Amino acid sequence: MSIDARSSSALSFEGQEARLARELREGVTPQRVTAASEIATLAPRAAWPLVQLGLADPEIEVRRRAATAAEELGLAEALELTRPWLESDDADLREIAVHAEGVLGDAASVASLSRALGDPRFAVRSAAAEALGRLELAACASPLGTALEDTDATVRMVAAGALGRTPGDEAARLLLSRSLDPVLEVRVRVIDALAARGDRESFDGRVGAVLIAALADEATEVRVAAIVGLARARHAPAAPLLSRILDQAGEPRRASEDDRELRAVVAALGRLDDPSAREALVRTLGRGIVRSSALRAIRTQLEGAPEAMERALAAGLASGAERGSSPARGRVLDAMLELDELEGGEALLRPVLVGLEDGTFSPAMALAALGAFMPRAREASLRPSPATEEAVVVLLSRASEPTTVDAAIDGLERAARRGVLDPRSVEVLLLPEVLGPPTLADDDGGGGLADDRRAARVVALLGRMDDPRAFSTLVRVATGPEGPPRRAALLALSRSQRVDRAALSPLSSEVATLLRSRDPEERAAICAIALRHGDDDTLRGVLDALEAVGSVDRA
Repeated sequence: MSIDARSSSALSFEGQEARLARELREGVTPQRVTAASEIATLAPRAAWPLVQLGLADPEIEVRRRAATAAEELGLAEALELTRPWLESDDADLREIAVHAEGVLGDAASVASLSRALGDPRFAVRSAAAEALGRLELAACASPLGTALEDTDATVRMVAAGALGRTPGDEAARLLLSRSLDPVLEVRVRVIDALAARGDRESFDGRVGAVLIAALADEATEVRVAAIVGLARARHAPAAPLLSRILDQAGEPRRASEDDRELRAVVAALGRLDDPSAREALVRTLGRGIVRSSALRAIRTQLEGAPEAMERALAAGLASGAERGSSPARGRVLDAMLELDELEGGEALLRPVLVGLEDGTFSPAMALAALGAFMPRAREASLRPSPATEEAVVVLLSRASEPTTVDAAIDGLERAARRGVLDPRSVEVLLLPEVLGPPTLADDDGGGGLADDRRAARVVALLGRMDDPRAFSTLVRVATGPEGPPRRAALLALSRSQRVDRAALSPLSSEVATLLRSRDPEERAAICAIALRHGDDDTLRGVLDALEAVGSVDRA
């Protein structure tokens, strides 16, 4: 052979199909097993000859891997080669064949799989039950009913799961007949299967009754499975019973988020359109148990029945979630502050105002709630209700009191996020006892870090208001000493839609100085202000000043 010929041969390589075929024909057992596992990576047309090789192999594991490849690739023609194994003396081959029938078979497979349910080996019977479930045919119900009476608990478990996927009333009837199986694992699987039918038309009063009866089972796993099934079916008649489980729960320190059953009950109540379900969720907040789960369930109710859920929450605030006790009402209100989904309005504001007046709620919590429960902006064009007007007055009056100013600002911030910041707020926000001293721009940082943070919050609120006094105050603070208030003012001005170049003139003269700020957000805000509000001279000043700063700022 010439040098050129040898080089050409050395550079050539064996393709994947040829390599797998060679290894399946000539390789030792480990090589053949590995090759059979790799068949599924090929296209079906290319894989079929290799599947045939694998299914004809003398080693059981090679045949199993080849059958699995045929199943993954949907090669139904492989059944012609595996079907004779159903009569094999080797139980492993019978199991492989049964599994293939379930994945690749059709109605014609029901008869052979039904016979396999009488196999002397429980693993084959179990595989046959699983295969019948995979077919999802009503004709499979009757043979699966036989498997549901098998002496082996594993076979019964698999049959129950298969019946859960089988359509038709007979499948449901057979499951109902086995709901009291003496083996816990089987009962759990039966209830799981009935729960899975919650999405099917065959869920009816009989199924609901069995699931409700399972709520009294001694095993937590069975009870949880029943609760999940009732929730999936949205079986409203179960609401009073599920509510009772919550009411009978232990003390808050024991009824924690780790309690699977309570979490399942709360989640189920969130899906049931029933007044008792909503009332139970509010009582749960009042008791302080499984709080995060209860809030998720209430959010689910707010999606489906927002008005009804808000009425239940308002009733809990007004009368108390647990025998009218103040601590329970406080816990309800505290949890509600996390519910941004609330529409708000008269029904929620009124009990908060009453609770603030009689001392049931702390000022910090009540003032935050008054802002959080304001009717949203889309309703703000309507004439405000008496409760809304009173809530605004209370917030503004409390903002000027030293002991409640921070809480009132919290309420105003929450109202602003709902798009309903009252125009009268600017009068209060500009007060020295709220914003800070009039000489804020000239002092050395206000009255301390706490005062600076409060001033920054007030400045951010002023930035939401289309008012000339608010705008000029933002400019004054933006040209003041470095700190949270100045940063908040610059960010507010950079987002403001108001154009007032005369008011901005003090800021324009300070552009070069401000661009030397150590805070990149402040520098970016100055550029945004100049671009949105500045005149030609201001823009030239920004461009000149940017020559002295880093490349990121120039970009």
